[in-house]
Formats: sequence, C-alpha cells, structure tokens
Amino acid sequence: MVLAKGMDPLGDVSDLSSDSDEEKDEEDLEAQAPPAKKLHVDFETLSRNGYKSGPSVLLVPDKPQDGEQGSFSWGKGSREEEEESAEDRERTRAAIAATEQAATNALKAAEFARQQKDTAYQ
Repeated sequence: MVLAKGMDPLGDVSDLSSDSDEEKDEEDLEAQAPPAKKLHVDFETLSRNGYKSGPSVLLVPDKPQDGEQGSFSWGKGSREEEEESAEDRERTRAAIAATEQAATNALKAAEFARQQKDTAYQ
C-alpha cells in the first residue's frame, strides 16, 4: 500500500494511555501545595552542622566600613621583577635544548615507523 505524500500511517490512531489524566492530577497537586518557608542560613549555622570550607561569600561585608571606597583603578598589567640571573638563563637554555632534542627524536621515530609500514605493505 502506497500512501500519498504527507500522509501519516499512524495519524488516525488514538492514544490509549491515560497520560493526560496523570498530568492533570500532578498539576492539581502542585497547585494545592503550600509555598515553602524560606529558612535563614548563615555561616555559624552551617559551621555548627559540619560545613567545612574555605572563604565564603557569606563572610563578605555588605557595605564598605567607615565610608572607605574600594580601589577600582586598572592595574598596569606588569609587576616589577628582579633581573634574571645567569643561572636562570642557563637553565632556560638547557630546557629549550632538551625540548628541541626530544622533538627531533620524535620526528625520527615517526619517520622510521612510516618507512617500516611502507616496506611491510610492499
């Protein structure tokens, strides 16, 4: 049997389940539930009940103390550093050389593996 374009073979079948009745019952129960009371929770209450954590937003003061204003200026994005010592420069050079050697070895190993693969398939 060939259906015309846009026809749904199950379009006329009605849903025999009672999902719509269950949804109505759940909606009625939600509508009848009394609103929950909000509890005041502070850091001391949490601490007494075993809460252990680092600094909390509960400890942030609400307003600046004694009219103090915060500093909202932009930083320069840099800090003054000590000059790099000769030992630091030598360690940096050694690390760069070791990295270059490791990269060279990895490339050689990859090339060798490719050659082995090519010879195995010939």
